Amino acid sequence: SDIKTEEVDVRVYEPPEDFEDLRSDLDLKGAQTLRVQIASAPFAKGTQKLAYAGKAHGTLSKGLPGAEQNGEVVFKALFRPSGSTGKDRIIFDRPRLLAEQEVHTIASFLADKFNDLGVADRQLKYISVALVDFGNRRDSPSFMMERVLDVERFSNNGLYLKKGAEYEIFHCFSHWTYHATDNYLMVVDIEGCITSEEYLLTDPSIHCRDELRFGKANLGVGGMRQFLDVHRCGNLCKKVLPVGALIDA
Repeated sequence: SDIKTEEVDVRVYEPPEDFEDLRSDLDLKGAQTLRVQIASAPFAKGTQKLAYAGKAHGTLSKGLPGAEQNGEVVFKALFRPSGSTGKDRIIFDRPRLLAEQEVHTIASFLADKFNDLGVADRQLKYISVALVDFGNRRDSPSFMMERVLDVERFSNNGLYLKKGAEYEIFHCFSHWTYHATDNYLMVVDIEGCITSEEYLLTDPSIHCRDELRFGKANLGVGGMRQFLDVHRCGNLCKKVLPVGALIDA
């Protein structure tokens, strides 16, 4: 490949050990150095991020993006829409990316706890993500690095819940996170892909009673109430929630 190889620092959060840890900021692990390649132009554009194809080289420790895909990864950068200039402008907002990574780490912890209940036909699994600092570049930009994934949206952080029995598992998970954390937070914005073996998820949001945490997508108690207003419990909720927490159709 003609794309140059760069040395970067990669960071991930220490996962929570128990539910009480969710009420405090997580600790960031020390940096791991990697060699990576990143395309010069994005191959996709979302509402908030540009996506660049990339590759991570060397020994990838378990849990780092690319470890399961021969180093193939996606780098995502925040951007400001072009407007009148005709060119999108990348925003290197490291604190915002760190907040998103903390959300991802907490959602992954809660998905593991939900899986332990044994009610789903497949495991819920959040893909691994990491913060990448390109320290050798001007302005030391930061990107999010994650594995390659085709994404379908099952809910958002507002009133949208995808209808259908096959999607009940995702809405049950959101409702369960609210109950399991004593109404402190709720994992929403469920998206990913359904495989024959597992539900692979990415890019969650969290509503939390502490509205200073978890970035702009955190709509606090109001966001949790929005979900509860539109969600109706099915058979899965009845297996994981007490009768008093169920919302009837």
